[in-house]
Amino acid sequence: MNAKQHPFGRWRDSARFRSWLNRRVPPQKEITLYLRNIFILPSRQGVYFSLLMIVILIAGINYQNSLAHALAFLLMSLFMVSMLHTYRNLSGLVIVAGKAGEAFAGDEVDFTVTLSCAGGRQHEALTVYWHGHLQTQADLVDKSEIALKVRTNATQRGWFDPGRLTIETGFPLGLFRAWALVDLDCKALVYPRPVAEDSPPLLAAGDSDDFYLRGEHSDDFAGVRNYAPGDLVRAVSWKASARLGKLMVKEYASSSGSLKWLDWQLYEGVDEETRLSHLTYWVNEFSEQGESFGISIPGVEIQPTAGESHRQEVLRTLALFGTDAA
Repeated sequence: MNAKQHPFGRWRDSARFRSWLNRRVPPQKEITLYLRNIFILPSRQGVYFSLLMIVILIAGINYQNSLAHALAFLLMSLFMVSMLHTYRNLSGLVIVAGKAGEAFAGDEVDFTVTLSCAGGRQHEALTVYWHGHLQTQADLVDKSEIALKVRTNATQRGWFDPGRLTIETGFPLGLFRAWALVDLDCKALVYPRPVAEDSPPLLAAGDSDDFYLRGEHSDDFAGVRNYAPGDLVRAVSWKASARLGKLMVKEYASSSGSLKWLDWQLYEGVDEETRLSHLTYWVNEFSEQGESFGISIPGVEIQPTAGESHRQEVLRTLALFGTDAA
C-alpha cells in the first residue's frame, strides 16, 4: 500500500519531541502495547461525526425535539464506545524484532517483525509501517502470532537504523485512530550500491608486475603487495611502485592457478564511495561465477577463496569501511 502521513506530522522532527518520546517509549527488542505507549485521537471521519452530533443536539434544543435529543445522545454513546474498542484493539499487542534482510544502498530492506496476542485478545485491521514507506496489513484473528516482513528504503551503507515503527488501527468504525511508535532497536547491514564497470581492478595473468596472488618460495609469480620492513631489495617491483607511488614487493604463488585480487589502490582519481560501489559489483560478479578472489583495501586484506560466506564477509567489510563500526 502507499506510504502514510506520520500521526504527529512535522512535530516528529523536533528534538524536544524525540527526547520526550525516547523517555516515554524507550528502545526495546520486545514491546507490549498498553496505556503509556498508545496514542489515540479522532480521525477525520470522527471529527465530522462529532460535528454532526453537535448540530443534531443544537437542533434538538432549539426545536425542543426529544427524538433529536435521543439521536444525539445515541451517536455520542457510539462515539465513546468506538474510542474504547479502537484503543483495546492495540492494547496487549506484543511486538518483537526479528532479523533484517540483505540489501544494497538505495534498495528496499526487509525487517521481520513478529506480532502476538497477550491475554487471548484478537487484534484486527492493523497497519504496520516505517515512516514514509510501504504499509503492511495484519490481523490476529484465530491465531496468536504472525510474522511480518516490513519494508523500508535503505538510504545509506553501513548499519542502517530504520527509526520508529508505526502500528496503527481505526477498527472498528474508523472514528478514532490509535497508534504506537515503537523503537525495536534493530538495524540492518546495508552494502554499498553496486555500480558496474567494464573491467575489474586487477590485471590479467602474464603481466607479472600487476597480477595479484599470494605465496612464497615458488617459481610462479604471484603479484605485488605493500613493502614491509625486512623485505629484500631484489623483491621490489619497481614498475608497480612507480605506478602506485609507493614501494611494492613481488610475491610468488605455490599454485599454478590464477587467483583474483581486487585492489583498492588500482582506482586512481576515484572517490571513496565510487570505489566501494565498483568493488561491490565485482564481488557479486565473481561470487555468481563461483570464482575465488581476494580483496585488499586500506587496513583490511581478505585472502582469496569462494563461497557465500566469503562473499558476505567481503561485503560486510565494504559496508563498514570508514565507519565507527569498522
